[in-house]
This record gives sequence, structure tokens and C-alpha cells, in this order.
Amino acid sequence: MDRGRRKAYPLFFRLENKRAAKNSFVSLFDANSVEKSTQSDFENILTPFYTDLFTKDPSIDMQIQTKIIDNLRLSLTELERDS
Repeated sequence: MDRGRRKAYPLFFRLENKRAAKNSFVSLFDANSVEKSTQSDFENILTPFYTDLFTKDPSIDMQIQTKIIDNLRLSLTELERDS
């Protein structure tokens, strides 16, 4: 292995660990506002959250939803895109 690659690997893993720490969390609040911190708790909180988030709700008027979304004028800053 050439010298450049040997230097790049530790740098890559250091940056990866830094990013992982930045993007991690130690606790979540459940539906009853109780703070939870175990992996099992996270699964019990996040599974229903994302199931509900991505389940079609028949009571939502799609025309109104589309109109609202089309009128949004939001975008990420360059800093937000890079993080």
C-alpha cells in the first residue's frame, strides 16, 4: 500500500467518527413525554413515528397539500447543504 493511502485511512476514520458523534443522540421523548435512552426504546419510539409519517392519510386533501407545498419558498443554505 502506498504511503498516501496509509495516511488517508486514519484521517477518514477520524472524520467518520466525528460525524457519527455529531449525528448521534442519547435520548428521545416518547409519546407521553418520558425521556428514553435505550436502543429498544428508540425502536419503540421511531417505528410508529415513521410508520405514521409515511402512511397516507385519507383525510388529507391532496389539492390543498400540493398548493401549500408549491407555495413554500424554503431552501437550504450552502452551509446546511454541506453539513
